[in-house]
Amino acid sequence: MRVINRRNISMGLAALVSSGAMVGISAMPAEASTRTCNGTISNRSIDDNIRVRPGATCIINRSTIDGNISVGANATLRVNRSTVDGNIESNNHKWVIVNNSTVDGNIKLQRGQSTTLTANRVDGNIELLRNRGRQAVSTNRVDGNLKCSSNRNAITGGRNVVDGNKEGQCRRL
Repeated sequence: MRVINRRNISMGLAALVSSGAMVGISAMPAEASTRTCNGTISNRSIDDNIRVRPGATCIINRSTIDGNISVGANATLRVNRSTVDGNIESNNHKWVIVNNSTVDGNIKLQRGQSTTLTANRVDGNIELLRNRGRQAVSTNRVDGNLKCSSNRNAITGGRNVVDGNKEGQCRRL
């Protein structure tokens, strides 16, 4: 008959935990790669991040993007009737238009020119910060906050349903 003592149990658990941790690390999925968009993506399902290079134009129609979209300086992004399973972000964009789409993350657009966000479902926040051109935000459903601050022009739009807070220049939208 074999006697099991606390020391043997402790050593066995330590070995089990360390081997499980190693298996867990090796089984982690790889991060999405990044594709560059300069043109039109239509009726596609893409399991990557999308990058719009500085000065380029990217149009995404009726597609699913399983990743984030990053918009470069002086670039234009137009998303129509699509799903983005990630965030849409820009710094110094020329124009960002998102219509009739679902964004499962946040939309954060800063220091850019113009923005139009119409009839979207956003599971996170919408933030418009320090933009210089026309900003229009209307009939969106936002699960997080709608925050607009330090934009040069008044934000136009309305009829947005926001579960969180409407803040700054967007408080009346």
